[in-house]
Amino acid sequence: MSKTVQAGQGAAAAKRAYWGQRITEWERSGQTQRAFSAKRGLVLSTFQWWRSQCKRRETAKPVTPFLPIAMHATSVVEVELRCTSSDAR
Repeated sequence: MSKTVQAGQGAAAAKRAYWGQRITEWERSGQTQRAFSAKRGLVLSTFQWWRSQCKRRETAKPVTPFLPIAMHATSVVEVELRCTSSDAR
């Protein structure tokens, strides 16, 4: 992985951590999003976007890892994919 990609991933992780902390502070504050954002000099729409991203990450289904399959020259494998209505987006 290139240093540029690693730096970008580090910056993204830092942003998620920053906004995650702000969201936690807001939840504990008892203030409206508007009042909380105004008091801290945050752009309300940016705060709301990050809150929606954090909620989405919390409710995301865990990813099922792929399982290794030992293949032989005479092996036949049939794969069936099933989609739920939420997968079809």
